[in-house]
Amino acid sequence: MTNETETQTNIGKADIAPGKSQTGRSGKLQMQDKERSSLEKAHQQNSGTKPMQSNSLKKLFEKELEVVYHSEKQLIKILPEILGLVSHPNLQKEFSHHLKQAGIQKERLEHIFHRLRLDKKGGKSLSMEMLLENAKKEMSELESGAVRDSLALIELQKAVHFEISLYGSLIDMAEVLGYHKIADFLDKSLAEEEDTDRQHSFIARNLYNQASQQVGKEPYRH
Repeated sequence: MTNETETQTNIGKADIAPGKSQTGRSGKLQMQDKERSSLEKAHQQNSGTKPMQSNSLKKLFEKELEVVYHSEKQLIKILPEILGLVSHPNLQKEFSHHLKQAGIQKERLEHIFHRLRLDKKGGKSLSMEMLLENAKKEMSELESGAVRDSLALIELQKAVHFEISLYGSLIDMAEVLGYHKIADFLDKSLAEEEDTDRQHSFIARNLYNQASQQVGKEPYRH
């Protein structure tokens, strides 16, 4: 197993394969460079953080680590407001549990930053913020009841799926980089998110059945 300190020293030394020159690139490669630059700008807008300064897997890992960290922070900030609009007891309990879980996952990520001697840069996950803020806005336009609760559940499931994809990618990159202990920490968070997703699916069927009984009623405020 590769030592994490040695890995940090070795990763990112030479990103160009041996025998390949940086000069004399074709027009096709130049076009690919432009496309890559556009993708980095789009990622910057999505994450709310600065673009990567090095084309290496290590830097990509650190970048995505920031994204999931700020996602957890946004969830901790906005989820209590959504919880206040939920009326279903089981959903309230599940959302409260997920809020506590997000706090644990945030602390776990802070431990990883400390372990890698990385600074937690300021910023936020615009994807998570937009998702949760939109959920809060749409819920405020609905009367209290099963339809509004269903909307809350659907929006939080989107957030959970977003974090599942982030944690899964981070685990794969951590293993490749030799950060095996860090991969174990991240795997705990992934397992928690997957369990949350299963719980949401279990609640959803009953909740949707209740919402279907509101047929003929107008759930939106006037």
